[in-house]
Amino acid sequence: MAAETPGFGGLFSKGVRLLSKILAGLLGLRAATEALTAEPVRAAPEPPRPQIRVPTHPGWEKAMPEGLPKPTYAPATLALGITLAGAGMVTSYWVSVAGFVLIILGLAAWIGQLK
Repeated sequence: MAAETPGFGGLFSKGVRLLSKILAGLLGLRAATEALTAEPVRAAPEPPRPQIRVPTHPGWEKAMPEGLPKPTYAPATLALGITLAGAGMVTSYWVSVAGFVLIILGLAAWIGQLK
């Protein structure tokens, strides 16, 4: 007779038993049993947040950029350029040149986004 392969339920129960043995070794038998049989902890609902109202004065308008600018790689490009320009002082002239090129590209992209 060929050995019958366990179904999903059999594999699940074997997995739970193996997990309980591992937890029993790490935490102790009682803590492992409690950890496996405990109900999930539910977070308490957040209290309502108070509404903050900013007083408006006569003749005042909203600030110009009412939305956030779109994401860009310009700050990271500028930071990499500054890093390469600094590293080029100790390594090679060409590393500094690459750093200055990245600085110019990063500044151009960042300033161009402001328009």
